[in-house]
Order: sequence, then C-alpha cells, then structure tokens
Amino acid sequence: MEQGGHVIVGEGESIADGRRFLAESESDLLIIDLTFTDGEAEDLIREWRRKKPDSKIIAFTMHGAPYVIKRTVDAGVHGYIHKMDHLSCLYSAIKEVDAGQIFYSPATRELLEKNGNVNPMALIGYGIKFSPTEDKILDRLGEGLGRKEISKDQGIAIQTVESHLRRAKEKLGLSSRRDLIRFAINRKKNIRDIE
Repeated sequence: MEQGGHVIVGEGESIADGRRFLAESESDLLIIDLTFTDGEAEDLIREWRRKKPDSKIIAFTMHGAPYVIKRTVDAGVHGYIHKMDHLSCLYSAIKEVDAGQIFYSPATRELLEKNGNVNPMALIGYGIKFSPTEDKILDRLGEGLGRKEISKDQGIAIQTVESHLRRAKEKLGLSSRRDLIRFAINRKKNIRDIE
C-alpha cells in the first residue's frame, strides 16, 4: 500500500514482528506503538537504531506520561504522537521526520507541559552523549556566544568550533543552525533550572 510517497510494507503486533521486519525489510521509517506483550518497545527501538542508523522512528501511542516520553526519546525516536491527536498529526510527523526534524504532537507537548512543566524542546537531545568539547561549545552557544567568540573563549580554531557544532547537529538530528541554537539555549536553561 502506498501513502504520501511512502510504501507500507507491513504491520505487526509484537516485538518479534518488529524484529522480523528489521531483518527482512528495507524500511526507512518505523511507526511504533509502545505496548507489546512480548517485550519492551524501547529495546526494539534501540535495536532498530543500531542496525538501521539512517532510518527514522515515530512513536504513535496512547502513553503520555512524561517519563514514558523521555524513555522513548532516549531510546531514539524522532517523533512522538499521542493517539488522542488528530490523524493529520501522524502525516505531519512523517513529513517533518523525513525532512530531518524532530516532531512532538500538540497533545504530547500539552501532556509534557501539564504533567511536570517539562519543556518539549528539552527532550531533544535527551540521552545523547556529547564529547566534553561539544558540551562546552553547546554551553557557550546557549549563553549567546557566536562561533568567533566561542573560538576565542575555548582557544580553538573557528573551523574546529564549526566541526563540533556540525557533529552535535547530526547527533541531534537537527537540520538547521537555528534549531541547534534553540536547543543550546533550552539546554542551558534546563541545566540552570536543575541547579
């Protein structure tokens, strides 16, 4: 079946089905619920990411607790849609995730903000490990410093700063410098809130 330029190659009801698709298909997009009787969805997501690092994963689920969303994002999803959202959100997520963006549905954002005042932007990068230099550069970027200022502050070449920013952007799955700056600002704010 074809929908919006994507071919649906199968559906499953279990972790075993997901592993079978992982082994047999050339899928570049996985839409996954989080409820299975034969295992943890997060394990399948991690396995899928290890074996198909260029593929995209969207969680489409009824689960809305912030800790479940964080756990799922940590496992490696690129989008999170709550089933109480309009179906058009799923189509929007596919389009956004296909374009290299991270997507949280309105209901997901609302649940996060309502249940613990969690900023959805703070979840971008949740669980991603940055090198010590990337950490320092992202901190400075979050403080409002530009590439030249970061270069001077850290005592490294501008090209080195740009290289670290590019790697951080790739790790986060972000496509624009503006999104990386927004991430760095939110990250810095959330670190301050925790301290």
